[in-house]
Amino acid sequence: MRRMDDAHSPVAGLPLILGGASLWGTDALLRAPLAAALPPAAIVLAQYLLLALVAVPVVVRARGAFARLPRAGWLALLGIAWGSAALGMVLFTAAYRHGNPTVVVLLLNLQPLFAVALAVPLLRERPPARYWPCAAVALAGAYLLAFGGGAPVWALT
Repeated sequence: MRRMDDAHSPVAGLPLILGGASLWGTDALLRAPLAAALPPAAIVLAQYLLLALVAVPVVVRARGAFARLPRAGWLALLGIAWGSAALGMVLFTAAYRHGNPTVVVLLLNLQPLFAVALAVPLLRERPPARYWPCAAVALAGAYLLAFGGGAPVWALT
């Protein structure tokens, strides 16, 4: 029987997933007031420093995997972590100053659908057949979250 502190146990990851999901749900509550008071880059820097504190023990435990990472892997890791992720979070935080927080969160939550929609023609990826019904449910849920059961999109002003 696996112990809860075993890194490969699905039970060990469950509290982390629950914690991350609950923090993601509070993102608009925390980020919107901060975006009104601080520059977006300062908010994202503080966020990344906090994430680094949480990630350091994991990185130390997995240092063997990092030691085997080739140079191209390091460049990809740094480009994704510092480049696109950090820039995306700065722009995401700045959007709170200029728009409706509900729309900002809606677009963020639809990001995986956009990624797959672009991966199909650009990378010639083929999602599994069960993806499309799930994408339809996700779009319907996003619509209901953003607009409720009220007017259809074309009736909005």
